[in-house]
Amino acid sequence: MKAKDLRFGTLNPISENTSTHGGDRRRTTTVTSINRALDKAYEKDTLLGVNEFNGIVVFSRLKTYPTYKNRSSLLQEYTIAADAVSEEDEDDEEDAELVIQEYDNIAYKVYIPELDPRPAPDGADCTLLRTYSDVYSDVSIIKTEIPLGSIVVVRYEDKENLFNPRIVRVMEGPIRIDGVSWDPDAQEPLQSTFLEGTPSTIGVGNNIGGPPAAVKADGSRVVVCGDKEIPIPPRYVIDTSAPYGSKKNPMSPRCDLLPTNLGNLREWQSTTSTYNQAATQIKESWEKIVGGSVTNKQIAVLVGQWGSETGNGSAAHYFNWNPGGIKAYKSWSGKWILARTHEFASDADRAARRATYIFSPFRAYDSQEESIDNWIRLLTRGRHKGGIEYILNKDYIGYATAIGPATGGGSNYHTTAPEAYAAIIEPKGEAWLADAPT
Repeated sequence: MKAKDLRFGTLNPISENTSTHGGDRRRTTTVTSINRALDKAYEKDTLLGVNEFNGIVVFSRLKTYPTYKNRSSLLQEYTIAADAVSEEDEDDEEDAELVIQEYDNIAYKVYIPELDPRPAPDGADCTLLRTYSDVYSDVSIIKTEIPLGSIVVVRYEDKENLFNPRIVRVMEGPIRIDGVSWDPDAQEPLQSTFLEGTPSTIGVGNNIGGPPAAVKADGSRVVVCGDKEIPIPPRYVIDTSAPYGSKKNPMSPRCDLLPTNLGNLREWQSTTSTYNQAATQIKESWEKIVGGSVTNKQIAVLVGQWGSETGNGSAAHYFNWNPGGIKAYKSWSGKWILARTHEFASDADRAARRATYIFSPFRAYDSQEESIDNWIRLLTRGRHKGGIEYILNKDYIGYATAIGPATGGGSNYHTTAPEAYAAIIEPKGEAWLADAPT
């Protein structure tokens, strides 16, 4: 499918009033234009009562600075002192932290055919996209970017003037749209993004990465740790001419942080799950690990957290059944993978929103049962067990505080503001609870 093939009224139930001329308003006739002018003057407003609009994410870009359109980023500049790189107790396996990035400040371009009279975008080099408004998401998951081709719901702060559009829900996706989310020539997903922000160049002497990977005779790259060689995943195309620490040339991990058992190193694998499947497993794991049965209401907090940390269980973000980007440092004896992520190398980089891309070790599991068993064990034992009472009482803000930054008395499982974290997981937990099978 091509975006230009979307007809007027495909995504949004907006009629053309009394006009007998159907079709797309972007390619219309003089008669139709006159009819529409008369309709506008004498008929009921087409948009009266329509407050939300369905659109398709066609491009995105990472902004490394706060903007007035994204007020959350401005607030965070002053109120959140998050540490994106977890300081973990390497002697305690249960101390492995979920590393949550600060607000990514991702600006999306959303195509709403019923509102936009211009031709549909046809690819990454479409110059029209420069004129599209930046749309920020109120439901963006930390560390997660809404995939290109996803159908989203947009609400305007000022509908009459189409001012400050916000993504308020993600409906489904991604769907295959030629030149947007799908490469019709290569017949594979299109991974490029529009005008992507350029991360800073971080040298070897920082505190999160090691020296560049060595290149072997066959062209593969490995991290050399003493007498061991740890392969860089071949799924990533590396451009050594790009700045070290950029997305195209990520940093290698520090050897002293990697698991010691190379035999447990696995390939990156895309995994998927529905909310109901995850909820069923959360109940079973809770009964197995904590003891006692739990109701839907009592696990809603965990279901919301699971959804936010796995990209709603989507293949683009839920990898190797890892339930929340949980790192695998050297004390981890289970299976693990290397995956590209981005972090802040210093307080100065965090303040300037200069991200460093790096290959980091993440835990890997063979099944959702194994992963959620481990996740429940992590959340209900050791220093994170203070969140149990808030889970069972369905207290999102209490739970977000209990496992939040240590500066606020939390266990430091996540490092964002409790209010912001609760605002992310609560809508997902409540949405699942409203439709959950009894």
